[in-house]
Amino acid sequence: MTKRKYLRELRKALGRIPEAEKEELIEYYAEIIDESYERGKTTREIFATLESPEQVASDYFNANEGRMNGRRRPPRRESYARERDEYDDYGERPQSDDYRRAPRETAPRREKRKHNVLVTVLLFPLWFPLALVAFLLALSVSITVLALLIADILLVAAFGIAGVYTVIVSFGLLPNNAMIAVVQFGAAAVFFGLAMLFEITVKPLSKGVGAFFRLMFRRENRSSGTIAQSHWVATLAVGMIFVLVGGGVGWFGFHELGDDWTKLADVGECVVRTEEIDVSTGVVRLQADNLRVKVVPTIDRTASLVYTENVELPLEYGSENGVVTLKSGVWTRNFWEHHKQVWQRGILYSAVISAQCEATLYLPDIYEGDLFVSVNNGYLSVDGGEQDVRWKMPMGYIDLSTDNGMISVKGLTAKCIMADSDNGYITFDHVNADQIDVTTDNGGIKLKHTQGKIVKGKTQNGVISCERLTSEDISFQVSNGSISGSIVGEYWQYSVETKVHNGSCNLKDSESGDRKLYVRVSNGSIRMEFVS
Repeated sequence: MTKRKYLRELRKALGRIPEAEKEELIEYYAEIIDESYERGKTTREIFATLESPEQVASDYFNANEGRMNGRRRPPRRESYARERDEYDDYGERPQSDDYRRAPRETAPRREKRKHNVLVTVLLFPLWFPLALVAFLLALSVSITVLALLIADILLVAAFGIAGVYTVIVSFGLLPNNAMIAVVQFGAAAVFFGLAMLFEITVKPLSKGVGAFFRLMFRRENRSSGTIAQSHWVATLAVGMIFVLVGGGVGWFGFHELGDDWTKLADVGECVVRTEEIDVSTGVVRLQADNLRVKVVPTIDRTASLVYTENVELPLEYGSENGVVTLKSGVWTRNFWEHHKQVWQRGILYSAVISAQCEATLYLPDIYEGDLFVSVNNGYLSVDGGEQDVRWKMPMGYIDLSTDNGMISVKGLTAKCIMADSDNGYITFDHVNADQIDVTTDNGGIKLKHTQGKIVKGKTQNGVISCERLTSEDISFQVSNGSISGSIVGEYWQYSVETKVHNGSCNLKDSESGDRKLYVRVSNGSIRMEFVS
């Protein structure tokens, strides 16, 4: 029962009595409930001692011989004797049979309410900002504690599912790769132990969240009690045993495999293959996935692609319309085929194959054409080579892109270089080009001893750093990160434009120079310096 529900039922029970008398009775009982709350009583205590709306209406009609819901009521019966305790909350008790409930005097209370309203309006500029800050703070704390509870539950579920999955797939390795199965059984035990350890924190965290919200909304504490000490002590002990025993078993199996992580999966024999690449058109295009790809110069006058592949799981090589493709087998694209390989070779088989299988694109050191390389789930690097084998001529247009992989460019000269990565870091070292455009998501950008007439860099959730960058037109944009480093030149040579949101900057805007420097940061800082 609540105050609103009680008054609503009382209004309904009073029926068609004069509206003024009805409102007086309702206001009277509303004041009784409010005063009981002010005395510190709980909702349950208030409505346990308060008469029901039907009883109040019956007493009223009997005392006044009125109508209830349009029907004639019989003369009231003799009032039953009431104990004094029933009226302690109200300070009253009936004195005669002609007793009729009447509302208390409300004029002083109404004057007090008017005074409170006036004070509230006058102090609005003071209390409203404080209330808004308190509300936003409470909202942020609420979101944080809920996120912690959800994250804790998800961790327990994730470790538990990982343990079950690891145990199941390990049975497929027992006939031929028992030691790999031993390592995986140890890892499964560690997963189970971590799930137990995190499970200990779920209940106290949930109780803390409940207590926080009860405090926020001033609800009665209905907690079922404290956490049994024996429960969490036993869970902690069992979880630690699983972690320690599982770690020991896993270490034993790993040691028996020669402490070589590439032996944690049975990938079989690997071979090296070579394919010639036609560069007569002046354009080289390469697409690969689940591989590490490297581009280097060679003194040979022919281009070639040299790659390592697994005999049992060969790569798919193709060349059509000037585009060279080198892709993993069907096991990377079919769900059931992938888990079949996990059952036969081990959980880490795809990581081991990716580490062992790589491709190197050799281009003549006099190659002046364009280069397009795209890698999915792999590392990409373009290396200028050693001092005795370097590109003798600048290349044309270079476009490098990766998904879930890093891009590294070193010792390269070209007309235009573009690098784009999703979930990867990009580094340039001793690179020279007319135009350089670097973009990444969830990664950083580092430009070291880089020269370009136009240099652009953009990243989200990362940082941009440069060391002795030389350029006439520089544009850097970062979201959730910072920009720092050194630029060759003087401050007065640049027209500087900075934009900072939720951060700091050591540069001042200027329009004095012929060169351009534009830096924009959200949720980060700018720290740039000019060097000679």
